[in-house]
Amino acid sequence: MVEHIESLLIAAVRELGHDYPSDVVVSEPPHHVASDYAVNVALQLARATKGNPRELAEQVKEKLMASGEFSSIDIAGPGFLNLHLDDAVFTRALADLLSRESLAGKPTDNPQKVVVEFVSANPTGPLHIGNARGGPIGETISRALEARGHTVHRDFYVNDIGGQARKFALSILHYYKLAFGQESEFPEGGYPAPYIQELASQIAEAEGESLLTLDGEEQIEAMRKTSIACMVQHMRATCDRMGITFTTWSPQSELETSGRATATLELLKEKDAILEKDGAIWLKSGIQDEDRETVLVKSDGTYTYFLDDTAFYRMKLEEWGNDTSVCVLGANHSGHIPRMQASMAALGLDPKRYQGTLYQQVQLKEGAERIKMSKREGNFVTADEVLDQVPRDVFTWFMLSKAAETHLDFDLQLAKDTSEKNPIYYVQYAHARIHSIIARAGEVPTDVSPVPLNAEERALVRHLSAFPHMVSEVAETFRTNLIPAYLYELATRYHHFYAHHRVMADEPAVFAQRLALSKYTASVLREGLKLMNIEAMEQMGRE
Repeated sequence: MVEHIESLLIAAVRELGHDYPSDVVVSEPPHHVASDYAVNVALQLARATKGNPRELAEQVKEKLMASGEFSSIDIAGPGFLNLHLDDAVFTRALADLLSRESLAGKPTDNPQKVVVEFVSANPTGPLHIGNARGGPIGETISRALEARGHTVHRDFYVNDIGGQARKFALSILHYYKLAFGQESEFPEGGYPAPYIQELASQIAEAEGESLLTLDGEEQIEAMRKTSIACMVQHMRATCDRMGITFTTWSPQSELETSGRATATLELLKEKDAILEKDGAIWLKSGIQDEDRETVLVKSDGTYTYFLDDTAFYRMKLEEWGNDTSVCVLGANHSGHIPRMQASMAALGLDPKRYQGTLYQQVQLKEGAERIKMSKREGNFVTADEVLDQVPRDVFTWFMLSKAAETHLDFDLQLAKDTSEKNPIYYVQYAHARIHSIIARAGEVPTDVSPVPLNAEERALVRHLSAFPHMVSEVAETFRTNLIPAYLYELATRYHHFYAHHRVMADEPAVFAQRLALSKYTASVLREGLKLMNIEAMEQMGRE
C-alpha cells in the first residue's frame, strides 16, 4: 500500500512542477492519530523550494484528492498530511494480498550467490551464549536473502591455528600428561578451566598413551589437531541444537597448507600493496600504517590471521564463485570490516563485495548478578546450558529480539514462562488461534462480493502489506530484529481484531472476507517465524 501511495505522491508533486524529494517518508501515524498513513512530503518540499509548508500541503492535498483514492486528508502541525484511504483501496489491497504467489513479494531482479559466514567462534571452548548469538542472526540473514531469491552458502570459519589454539593445546597436553602420571608444568597464559580437564580425560581415554610417544613440537601439533577436532565436533552438536546446518566448515590451517595464503601474499606484492616495516610485512591499507591489525607477516615470518582471512575471502569470491561475502562478527571485531574491505581493494576486488555486520554480547542474569564469560577461566554460560532450560525456538526468538548492535540481557525467567507474557508464545498463540478458527469454520461461502473493512481489519491489511518490504529491508540491512518486532505487532493487531469482531459472522460475505483475512494473517505469521527458523504452532493450551 505504501508503494501505491508513493506513486500518487510522485505524480502529485510533479504536476505541481517540483522534483520529488528523496527523503519523503510514508508511515503509519502514532496510535492517537486517526488516519491510515502520515506523510511529510510538504515539509520536504518546503525545504527544497523555500516555500510555505502548509501552503504546499494544501496544493498536494488537492492533487491527491483528485485521484479518488482518498476519503479525506487532514493537514496537521507544520504541514504533515494525514491520509484517509477510500474503502475501495483497502478491498483492492486485500484482494491483491490474497492473490500473491509469494508472501515475501517478487524476488529480486538481481539474484546473487552469497556466502554468509557466522558463529565462527574460536574452537578453544564450548559455544557460550555470547558468541552463539551470531547463530540465529546469521541463519536469519541467510533465510531473508533466500526469500529474496539469492542463493546462500553458509560457512563456519574454524580458527584452528595461531596463539590461542596453541595455548589451548598446551593446556590440554598438561592435563593429558598428568593423567598418565607424567610431570608437567601448566603453560603460561593457558586455560585453567574445568572443561579443559574434561577434554584431556576424554582424549586420554580415546587415544591412550599414543601422544606420549611424540616429543616437542610434534607432540604439541598432534594435540592441537586432536583437541581442536574434539571441540569442533562439540560445536557442530550445539549448532545442530540451534537448528543450524552449515554448508562448509573451513579450517584456517588449510589456507596455509594449501598455499592459498602464500599465493595471496605474492599477489599483493605484485600489486605493490604491501610495505615492510619493523621486520614485518604490512598491507598498505590506507587506514593507518601504525594499525598493527594490518600486519600480514610477523617479524618471525609467521602468517597472521589477517593474511589468512584475506586469502579466505579471496577464495570465497574467486574460487567458490560467490558474488558477495557477508560476515557476522562480534562487536569486538568492528575494525575487521574496513580492514577486509581494504584488503579486497588491494587485490583488485570490489570492496563492496565484502559486507560485515556486528552483534553485541549477551548477558545472562542470575539473580542480580551478571555472569562474566571468559573461556580461559571457564567462567561462562554455554549455549547448551541455556538450551537445556528453554526450547530452541524460545532461545532463537530471544537472541533475535533486540537490535544486534545493542547488548542483550537474556531474561531466563521470562524465557521459561509459557504464558502470553513471553513474546514468542504471544505470537504463537495468534497463529494457533487462527488455526483453530479455520478448523471450526466448516464450509466457507464462495462467490461473494467484497465488503468495506472496519478499522481493525484495515489495520491488519496495512501491516500485512508491509511484510515484503520488511523482508527486503532485513536482506539489505541485516537488521534481523525487524522480524520479531513485525510479528509481535501483527499478533497484537490480530488479537485486537478478534476481541472486537466475530470471524464467523452471520453475513456470508463478511464471514468469507474475515476468514480469508485470518488465513492470510496466519500464513504471514508462519512465514515470518520460518525466516527466524522457528516452527509455527497449531495448537496451544487455549483455543
